[in-house]
Amino acid sequence: MGAAPGHGPDMTGPRKLSCQTCGTTETHVPLSDAQKAWLRQEIGEPYVEEYFLCVRTRADGTGCRNLRTSWAKKRFRQPKRMPDDIE
Repeated sequence: MGAAPGHGPDMTGPRKLSCQTCGTTETHVPLSDAQKAWLRQEIGEPYVEEYFLCVRTRADGTGCRNLRTSWAKKRFRQPKRMPDDIE
């Protein structure tokens, strides 16, 4: 269920965001529960609800899978990519 109008962003669905690794605006989706668990362990932060995953397919056929927050394109010093085996 999304936020009421005027009461914060809807974090439940895909959105168009700029991607640090693609260099373009791409569709990003909220993380699954398994992805959130991995990210919590990876970065040591308990709250990861604001992260999104780039779902663009690259020229080599793999997914971009770059992580960012809804407000910061470059959340990490180096781009952080969700491993392919975590859905």
